[in-house]
Amino acid sequence: MTKIVKEHVQSLVKIPAEFSSAYSGEDQRMVVEIIDWLNEGQEHDPGFDNQRSQTKLCTAAGLKPSAVNSILRGKYPSPPSEKLAQLLDTITRQKEREDENITDNPFVETSVYVSVRAACKRAHKYRSFSVVSAFVGTGKTKSLKRYAELHPNCIVIEATPDMNTPVLLRELVYKSGAIVHKTHKWSNGTKSDMMEAIITRLTGSDKLIILDEADKVTPQTLEFIRRISDLAKVGVVLCGTEYLQPMIRDPRGRFGQISSRILYWSPVIKGIKEHDAKSIVEAALSDEAKLTPEIHKAFYEMCDGSARVLAHSLITGVRDYGLRKGNDLTPSMIYQIGEQLLGFERPNK
Repeated sequence: MTKIVKEHVQSLVKIPAEFSSAYSGEDQRMVVEIIDWLNEGQEHDPGFDNQRSQTKLCTAAGLKPSAVNSILRGKYPSPPSEKLAQLLDTITRQKEREDENITDNPFVETSVYVSVRAACKRAHKYRSFSVVSAFVGTGKTKSLKRYAELHPNCIVIEATPDMNTPVLLRELVYKSGAIVHKTHKWSNGTKSDMMEAIITRLTGSDKLIILDEADKVTPQTLEFIRRISDLAKVGVVLCGTEYLQPMIRDPRGRFGQISSRILYWSPVIKGIKEHDAKSIVEAALSDEAKLTPEIHKAFYEMCDGSARVLAHSLITGVRDYGLRKGNDLTPSMIYQIGEQLLGFERPNK
């Protein structure tokens, strides 16, 4: 314990004894303010997950760590006012999050998660394909990440619109740790090079490949995923919107070789259930307000089956514009905030 504390104290950022001529008096004041903020975080949170680290501040502000390090040491050769203002603006927002205790709502095992977990477990266990199709906002991506968090042998690929084969293969190379034999050091390797490296790396492993937003990738990309699964003998979960099913459903269609391998294919998930909404609300607000059946009904009506709308929009709006202003939680508050702040329509008004 003594050693850890000693090392922690030594890690505190020191205020420069002198500054280069490029710094104005205001620049110097801002440097001191930033350093005080960083050191205050280390004094109150000596753990390894300190949110007030210089590295995380650079990432949040979009600045290069080398430049920020030079600025905070007082040695930056040019006027640092603009960059210091960026850093302080970022710190202001972080202070607001800390003061208001803004964090993600607790994870809840909804019916969507149960379906996603079943799909992942079967594909993982039998080294074959599972498919999950769901409307946007139902929580499928969060459920996939939760399964991957609990089962570290997963490789999660979050597809981008029109993701092509080389982009997907580069992601798989990076996340699997595959070693590609390149023609020269500036090359990523050909598609064949990357395929060979990925298959070599995954063969004999207990990996599960999870491709989220699978309906967004180019058709050829899914064929490469299928071939990797066949040759390396690893499971694959394809997850996407309701448009994913018709893409690969027809066993005689373009993706017939995939559809014939699918061993878990649930009906399209259209929304969370009423008991799911109740669990989400209770996990987020049970310590802040008295929850009644009428309140649960109002939340469920206004979210319209969307876990994202409920957790990230409606609950956040109720907390910011209702509870934190000292108002009691009522169904009318939920309807009013949903309609006026978020632009939702109350069903059967």
